[in-house]
Amino acid sequence: GGGKATGYSLDRDKEASGWLDEDNTDWSNAVMFDLPDLDVFAIDATADIPAVVQQTSGVGTVLFNMASNPQSGELYVSNLESLNHIRFEGPGETATTVRGRIAESRITVIEAFNDNIGLTHTHLNQHIDFAVEEGATYPDADVRRSLSQPASLVVSPDGSRLYVAAFGSAKVAAIPTDQLRSGNYVPNPAFHAELPAGGPAGLALSPDGKRMLVYTRFDNGISLWNTESGEMLDHLALFNPEPANIQRGRAFLYDARESSANGTSACSSCHIFGDMDQLAWDLGNPDALLQENPNEYVTRSIKTTTHFHPMKGPMTT
Repeated sequence: GGGKATGYSLDRDKEASGWLDEDNTDWSNAVMFDLPDLDVFAIDATADIPAVVQQTSGVGTVLFNMASNPQSGELYVSNLESLNHIRFEGPGETATTVRGRIAESRITVIEAFNDNIGLTHTHLNQHIDFAVEEGATYPDADVRRSLSQPASLVVSPDGSRLYVAAFGSAKVAAIPTDQLRSGNYVPNPAFHAELPAGGPAGLALSPDGKRMLVYTRFDNGISLWNTESGEMLDHLALFNPEPANIQRGRAFLYDARESSANGTSACSSCHIFGDMDQLAWDLGNPDALLQENPNEYVTRSIKTTTHFHPMKGPMTT
């Protein structure tokens, strides 16, 4: 008696045809509905009334961009796979935790649309050991290999390279498409073009694949990159009416190197482009204690909040 009910995060396991919690307990008897999970659609644009002819699911939680390989016809989708089905954000001493691994930055390969659509997911930061103690410091060499929030995509004319704008890592990565196809991607900073201006959000490749224009959102600028030598040739800052403090502050939302020890996640991994990811997260900490509220006058609803409770229950961003 006197207890309070709270929500619980479940994951829809389509293979098991059930709603499972983090311990794989099936709660299907309590969830009397299903939810669609349709991500990428093929549309017949030549029909009198354009119509969807094929669709696929399971691509990712938050999808950013797509690019087609001109040689193989494969589709590449930049996305985040959010791990909100894992409860709590504490140190993980007595419970699960998403600390340090809120959302995985991924490239999903979709085989050319046919009767049997195949998906291959590549986690771009599989070099990171996420099973470390709270407050651990990662080697700088590992952090430099990380790629956060893959955004714009473009494929080389011969189909051998996928160029990925890592919005949260201030770099563009040239990834061998055969590694994405096989799922054997090896992070390599030697194939990363550093962009000190930050926030690469747009890519335009020359027809011969030797030059690339990169738009950097943090400073509202354009960089010219020699894709053969790896040299940044020039940078031009465009007119930007934003106040300087807004420009400087943008890194605190998006730059994963500023806000995560391993360089994989930033505030924008949940607050997508300053908005919502439309997900509920249970970010309580069962390993923590009640904390006394030091403020003299603090109200929540009609009750005075004298203590901060470490357990929150599911909440949206």
